[in-house]
Amino acid sequence: MAQETAEEPVLRLSEWLESLGADLSGIGFEGSVGHHRLVAGTKPCQSLQCSLRSRFMDFVTRRDSEVHLARFPLDQAFTARSIINHSIAGPGYQQASRGLMDERELIIFALMTERLKGSKSPWEPWISALPNTFDTPAYYSDVELEELKGTNLYQAARLLKQQMAAVWKRLEPLCVQLLREEGIHTDPPCVDDLIWGYSTFWSRGQAIPVSLKDVTEVEEGLVPGLDMCNHSVPARARWQLQPVVGSGV
Repeated sequence: MAQETAEEPVLRLSEWLESLGADLSGIGFEGSVGHHRLVAGTKPCQSLQCSLRSRFMDFVTRRDSEVHLARFPLDQAFTARSIINHSIAGPGYQQASRGLMDERELIIFALMTERLKGSKSPWEPWISALPNTFDTPAYYSDVELEELKGTNLYQAARLLKQQMAAVWKRLEPLCVQLLREEGIHTDPPCVDDLIWGYSTFWSRGQAIPVSLKDVTEVEEGLVPGLDMCNHSVPARARWQLQPVVGSGV
């Protein structure tokens, strides 16, 4: 089998988002296989809006005036609620989540499991475009950790690894069961898969307002496509909720 080029995941992601109604006319995805997929603007601008009626998040720029950059389908937001209610993947997560994990853990668990499903995941075009690894202490080897001995980071990294091991011990049977029930044949899942889901959530997740009327009511999750914005320092974009004209919101 020929090795996948760096452009192929980008092309699949773009086609998938556009098939869901996304408008990517003002941006392009950049990156390489195994590394972060980032958004680069092709118009001189930045900012983000979320339309509740059409259920999209619009990426626009802001200089002298706002210019539309992109629009991402909010209905595809990867939240605990959307995961459980998904027409294809939802039933398995409904059973797995009952009293066994909180909303954050469910999102992390689903990220991990959908990645293990490969091409059988309904989110595969997005999942396959995500980084394969992260430059965080969660990925440090024992040798690398020893180099940090005596620092606060050393203690924090060791504690995180211990926590991940404990969580994995609890979730591993659920992951194996879900994959088996869906007929997914893959290498046995391991704690590294959980660490990947954890790192993906905490590096790309955001709080998404549920409505315009109460912006303090939010749900956590990731918006495919939008999650690849604002990874530069400092962040070069902003997002806001905006009602659709005539919606009465």
